[in-house]
Amino acid sequence: MIESLRIRDLAVVEEAELELAPGLNVLTGETGAGKSLVLGALELLAGARGSSDRVRSGAEAAVVEAVFQVKGRPDLAAALEERGIEAEDGELVARRSVSAAGRSRAWLGGQLVPVSALAEVLGERIEVASQHESQALRRPESHGRLLDAYGDLLETRALVARTHAAARQAEAEIAALRGQSEERARRRDFLAFQV
Repeated sequence: MIESLRIRDLAVVEEAELELAPGLNVLTGETGAGKSLVLGALELLAGARGSSDRVRSGAEAAVVEAVFQVKGRPDLAAALEERGIEAEDGELVARRSVSAAGRSRAWLGGQLVPVSALAEVLGERIEVASQHESQALRRPESHGRLLDAYGDLLETRALVARTHAAARQAEAEIAALRGQSEERARRRDFLAFQV
């Protein structure tokens, strides 16, 4: 799902770019080789808390950027559509910056979004499995997605999400129309009283 990862001014990394292959990608290396920095960059993209101590000494901001493949991921496409974000040519560019002052910003598809949107859209889609834990299995909110993926029901899940969003929008429109109708009735009564 992640095609490439670019890291700039994060901890001791001045600039690094990593091309990832489809499927399982494994990072190995000696202690101090930077594996944890790559995992930290992925965590920032997944909406983890950012702080100024992650910024490389002397730099203005740490920036992490990744290109995600949206094709074949109807759940991701639905989550983006729900937020009005378009994936260009089936790809989504996600970007996160943390300034030396501690201010954090996030972008999805070139659109500035709250950092919490990264967690909502990418949080359960980025799984970092380290030596002693699998984070996705510990998050109850990811269990349904995992079961749907196992049952090959991700397209159905996306359809249900879109239908649910449309129903919520319709309910909001109905409530607004009812409010307008009630306001017109109050206004009519008031004008009748004045006459």
